[in-house]
Amino acid sequence: MKQGILDGIRVIDFTKAIAGPLCGTYLADMGAEVIKVEAIKPDFSRVSGAKVGEFAGYFTSVNLGKKSIALDLKTPEGKKVFTELIKTADVLLENNRPGVMDRLGFGVEACKALNPKMIYCSVSGFGQTGPYAMRPAYDLAAQAMGGTMHITGTEDTIPLNHGAPTADVMTAQNATIAILASLFARERTGIAQRVETSLLESVVSSLRAQTPEYLIDGKVPMREGSKFLSACPYEAYKAKDGYFVFAGMGTWAMFCTDILGRPDLVEDERFVKTDARMKNRPALREIIEEWAADKTVASIVDTYAAKMPCAPVNDFAQVCNDPHIRDAREMFIEIPLADGNKMTVTNNPIKMSDFRCRPLAGPSRQGGDNDAVLAELGFDEATIAQYRENGIIL
Repeated sequence: MKQGILDGIRVIDFTKAIAGPLCGTYLADMGAEVIKVEAIKPDFSRVSGAKVGEFAGYFTSVNLGKKSIALDLKTPEGKKVFTELIKTADVLLENNRPGVMDRLGFGVEACKALNPKMIYCSVSGFGQTGPYAMRPAYDLAAQAMGGTMHITGTEDTIPLNHGAPTADVMTAQNATIAILASLFARERTGIAQRVETSLLESVVSSLRAQTPEYLIDGKVPMREGSKFLSACPYEAYKAKDGYFVFAGMGTWAMFCTDILGRPDLVEDERFVKTDARMKNRPALREIIEEWAADKTVASIVDTYAAKMPCAPVNDFAQVCNDPHIRDAREMFIEIPLADGNKMTVTNNPIKMSDFRCRPLAGPSRQGGDNDAVLAELGFDEATIAQYRENGIIL
């Protein structure tokens, strides 16, 4: 296996839930040594949901490839361990509410004094400043406040979240970008900066196709199902055995003639221009679904996907068993677990030609690397044993 592009970089991952841990996993996939610092009490996600052996799938999927130490940071001894760890780090990744790290004694200034070369990355719900900074947050709250729930669903439904924790995932990606850029800047300038991002800002930033409707024209985008505000056909349609999507932009004549077999529609005043098609979506939808009524989703996609964007609306079984996704793009891979079992997990979506960018193993057991990490930091066997006996480490 090729080396990772971040080999030699040490990341201290003091996070939980999804956004912070997933960022740490992306860095581990690229070769960084990621040491997850956990509390003595296990994170709820370690013991929740579907499991393989000792390991929950949810926790494993966002903590791939990480070492683990578990310690009580409220004790002087626990703080000493964390202090020594900070001294060795290239990156500290934390997702506590603003002010928590300062109260623990590991705010930005304190850490910079210990290690001026360490990049300090904070992930939060609403940012480190502003009137909402101290509010607790999960993905749902960020989707709601950031605007995505307002446009998700149909006219006759309540606002819906995306189903996937998109605020968390986008924030993990943004934090990863920030850390990678900061590592690059450190090499060029010697400056190890503090960076931050939040769930709310990630959601707001994602709406770049919709927000101009309001910023420029004062129009508030509404819930329109799978439709797109400036294209038609562009939504999900019903076939004989399920749903599929057409995304036709700039292909109207071809769509009418080569797909629907209706050249008469090319100059139909209801559809000839994009604005007219959007105004007459219901009529066009009826035409498309009448055409698709005796066809299977597979036959439609197999026949027309090469001519215009066309895809099935897959359930999870179909996604996980699709030969392109599963095999050609290797989006699901089997990795070894620390208890001797194996688990199939979602792979990193980035492919690199010359460096590894994928998980090699699952996370360590909680506190599974306490002895090795503390010994490397200079703690002797007697001290480590005493810390364990006193409940300072697992």
